[in-house]
Amino acid sequence: MDQTALPTMLADITAIRQRSEFLRQYKGYGFNLIRLLGAETDEVKICRLLYELLSPDGCHGQGSKFLELFYSMVLKQTAFSEAEIAASIIEREHSTKKKRRVDLFIKVGAYRFPIEVKIYAGDQINQCRDYFALAAAPAGKERMMYYLTLDGHKPSNNSLGTVNGVHVIQLSFAHDIIPWLDACAKEVLDTARLRESILQMKQVLEEVCGIMGEKKGTDISSVLRKSYDNFKSADAIPAVLLTMKRELLANVLHDIESKVTKQTKKPRIIDCINHSSDKERLNVTYINKWPTYPGVSFLYKELANHVQIWVRAELEDTFGVSYCHVKLDENNQNPEGGRHLEDQDICNELNIRKEDICESGWWLAEESAVMPWDKKDIQKGPDFKACNKAWFDLFDDAKRDEFTTVIADRIVELLNR
Repeated sequence: MDQTALPTMLADITAIRQRSEFLRQYKGYGFNLIRLLGAETDEVKICRLLYELLSPDGCHGQGSKFLELFYSMVLKQTAFSEAEIAASIIEREHSTKKKRRVDLFIKVGAYRFPIEVKIYAGDQINQCRDYFALAAAPAGKERMMYYLTLDGHKPSNNSLGTVNGVHVIQLSFAHDIIPWLDACAKEVLDTARLRESILQMKQVLEEVCGIMGEKKGTDISSVLRKSYDNFKSADAIPAVLLTMKRELLANVLHDIESKVTKQTKKPRIIDCINHSSDKERLNVTYINKWPTYPGVSFLYKELANHVQIWVRAELEDTFGVSYCHVKLDENNQNPEGGRHLEDQDICNELNIRKEDICESGWWLAEESAVMPWDKKDIQKGPDFKACNKAWFDLFDDAKRDEFTTVIADRIVELLNR
């Protein structure tokens, strides 16, 4: 292999990337309200946007135009009449009998379609199974629910439980929602403000899904086609990048664990949701962006009925630190999700006010690590999904030490309360 192939190819691709970024800024594509508000990976906010577009009486003023496209392009349901489509009822956070809330719920004719949306969140035990009960269909037709993720992967077995007569259809933002948004935008070419809003949503979802712009992709492809050496050099890069990302995250988690253990003498919790030493799980849960959050936990209190309170540092885009709780089995293993403490118990155990209680999930308090950049611009912090410049700086030992010290100190502060 020509030893100059790789550096030459990288220089060519860097030039393409820089030119693409310049044009993006010059044309104003860098200004995206959804991204600036940090909503691009927020399932609640994304579902609000989907709900508004799907609602026939939504503020977009287009009636059932977008919903009709959604039925045909996304749900692959083409048998509904115009009257049925116009009379559809779209609900957000529809409640089940077990007090769970399905993200989107569509009533059309005799059909009921639950749609569960996952961006980076993990499945809860029996979650999809409970949503199955909401699905309905006319006699002789198959009931079904939809499971929408970035890449269209299956729900976990823990979430599915026992499936009886309900068909789960996997959808993806990349292959189903983004083309639908593009079609919606083309339907409103003469309504500039609405069209631009839809395209902004499409843009941020493309970025989250890792979809490259057509012109940029074509230019890079032309560089790789120049020679066999260019192609083989590029072919070797993904495995190296994966190793770099995995090792950086493992080092960050290890540094946090070491610093906390040194200060408190408390070992971390060994459980199925800590990934600091499991390379394969780091691959599938973070690097490949499957819906599980890597993190590290420390025991804060052990309560009755196998309930434990932990202080946990967990990675979403960047790290947050707070109290969480789990209920373990009789062998103090297999943590169960859900809410196991009443609000007053949480206040008493953590010495916090009711308004500081986290509203949902296993998190108990609205706490977070205070990073040095928060007061000026949180966007300057390391983003482990976007792999921004601040993330790359963590390869520097001194900068990683500063970053992990802030997180570790916050964990120690919560442990010592």
